[in-house]
Amino acid sequence: MHDSGIKLSSNEDPNVLTQEQALVVRDIDKLLEDDSNECIDRFLQGFKILIKKERYLKKALMPTLFKNSTNRTESDVEIQQESLFRIFLKVSRLQKEIIEILMDELTSTITDENHDVSRLRLLLGQLRYLPHIKDSENLTTKLLDIIDVASYPSQLEILDSIPEILPDSEYNETAKELGKMLDKNDNLSAAIIDCLNALNLSPEIRAQIQDHVLAKILTGTSTKIFPVFLDFLMADLNARTLPGTLVKIRNALNTIMASNNKENESCKVMIFNRLQKAAALKLISESWLTVISSIKTSTDHKPVDLLILFMLHSCSKLKKRTVEATFRKRIKDGQFKCALLEQLFEKYLPQQLVRDYFTTIVEVASSLLRCSNDHIVTEFAATLFKLLFTHEHTDRTSRQEILENMIVFVGASDQKNVNVVLNIIFDLLDEIAKTPNHAIILMRLLEELDRFELKDVKLVFQILCSLTCSDESLLGLKEEIHMVVRKQLSSSKRQLKHRGIVSAVVMVKNIATTTEDQSSVPPKKQPP
Repeated sequence: MHDSGIKLSSNEDPNVLTQEQALVVRDIDKLLEDDSNECIDRFLQGFKILIKKERYLKKALMPTLFKNSTNRTESDVEIQQESLFRIFLKVSRLQKEIIEILMDELTSTITDENHDVSRLRLLLGQLRYLPHIKDSENLTTKLLDIIDVASYPSQLEILDSIPEILPDSEYNETAKELGKMLDKNDNLSAAIIDCLNALNLSPEIRAQIQDHVLAKILTGTSTKIFPVFLDFLMADLNARTLPGTLVKIRNALNTIMASNNKENESCKVMIFNRLQKAAALKLISESWLTVISSIKTSTDHKPVDLLILFMLHSCSKLKKRTVEATFRKRIKDGQFKCALLEQLFEKYLPQQLVRDYFTTIVEVASSLLRCSNDHIVTEFAATLFKLLFTHEHTDRTSRQEILENMIVFVGASDQKNVNVVLNIIFDLLDEIAKTPNHAIILMRLLEELDRFELKDVKLVFQILCSLTCSDESLLGLKEEIHMVVRKQLSSSKRQLKHRGIVSAVVMVKNIATTTEDQSSVPPKKQPP
């Protein structure tokens, strides 16, 4: 070693190089080139004897110092160089044996129950970013074998290092083995996926791993780690492969989101947060729309398709009209049916997603009502409003917002849509009656009476009287309704008087059907 410019330190100081490390590597290579294998064996044997002592091993793993003078003066230049292990790894004739030594040290380190992770990190660091590896296949096999027997913290360290240690030529085989590891330990999934994402894989191998990941998800055993899997599934996508990948993700999502396991709710939310972040890319959002629009029959649609569209709608203002148009077309063509909506609200919406997509759902439903004269579309929109209002995760404030939205909608809509909205409110009376404040909001309908047809006036009073006649706490509202009816009846205008007669009949009917023991519960609503 001394002849090549290495000066071993016997104290706590680092080992010293008397020339730059590139020259040290060159000189060692020359010395070994002119000698037999016996010389190489003696060199390695001497090095092994040296590092048997822990302090010398650690020193061989630590950086060396290049000093341009053996005399320590103020003018001496000290430059940090790589460790002895790193230097020897760059000597072609020594590399294989030095790697063997490191593998042995790694194995002994991970089998020590009290081992220090920093020591493992130091050993792995010797192998990072080597300019050339003679037997990369053997190194790959040994590293993967070590992972199998290592403790969890050690496994994480090794997986984190693999992309920086192995050459590109070993990435595909490594990915196959990592894919198998996914089946053994869910706790390692995040680290394995991070490792896979860092590998430059061929399209064929990436597709194989994607299929493996999706198959694992569909078994129902990996819901918690699906958000992590998405990072791999959505990485390195292109216009050619993306639709096929999204179809697979969609199928897996439908299974996951339908799960009734409450413990998985946070994972479901995390999944859609990841999807929404990815959908900010135009390529991905447009591909999602293409996938959903290409489904041919209603039976092939899944409830998660609706959820994906809500997610896309919430991503960007630029996508809102496109998503709303997709909804209308799918509904008109008979692809989206109300039964699909019912399935979505029954099983697929955890509390946080209801909150996250509440505004989006209201906007979509309003758009469907506002922009269509098709009965099928308005029925779908009405069902959407009803399901959202009655959903277990829709809180009082959100229900109030829905009613206020409907009041505004009534004031800005034509007669046909007014009747649709009023019928939605009428169908929700049982739920509305549970919160007196909702009745106060609906009293604003009286301000729009002059715009309504007679049948809609009747429906408004049916709604308001059903809510107020049986609830003593709403006596003030009931008196206000009486005043409106009296004003109509006393009007000299024939049209207003007709409205007053209809309103009075509805009010009397509701009063007559109200009993004293129903003072806190509205009477059973009668069709208008």
